[in-house]
Amino acid sequence: MVFLFRRLVASPKTLPVSADWISDLSAARYKPMQRLLEGDDYDFLASQPGCNRRMLRRMRAQRRRLFRGYLACLARDFGTVCAALRLLMVYSNHDRPDLAGIVYKQQMLFAVGMLGAQWQLALHACGVGTVDVRGLVRAMEFMRLELRQMVPAQGMAAA
Repeated sequence: MVFLFRRLVASPKTLPVSADWISDLSAARYKPMQRLLEGDDYDFLASQPGCNRRMLRRMRAQRRRLFRGYLACLARDFGTVCAALRLLMVYSNHDRPDLAGIVYKQQMLFAVGMLGAQWQLALHACGVGTVDVRGLVRAMEFMRLELRQMVPAQGMAAA
């Protein structure tokens, strides 16, 4: 958990912070992720002639691989948003200790959520359940909105 938290807290090398980047970053981009591991598609495939257990296992493994890719993008976006918020707080004319506390708390919650998602993925590999990432997506969206409030409408050059 410490490794995961340190990885999430670490600042990216460059911050593509601009009003356009923040607007493009949306929770909607993670909507397909929530459906990837649901059982409906597996049930449908299992009902088709010629389908066997090997095909189902392969499809589940491919879907988990795609899901992990989405999860990595979500973590990267969350980390970038948090790093941008920290950078803006440092250079802000106004002291925002409340925002610093929010960023820290959200990073902790996100790290715990990522740990839970990894555990659920391991269970999914064993054929048990699915992975709920709605909390992680909400956390990223919350932080994006906080960042959006701090970035001027004209945009900001990459830091």
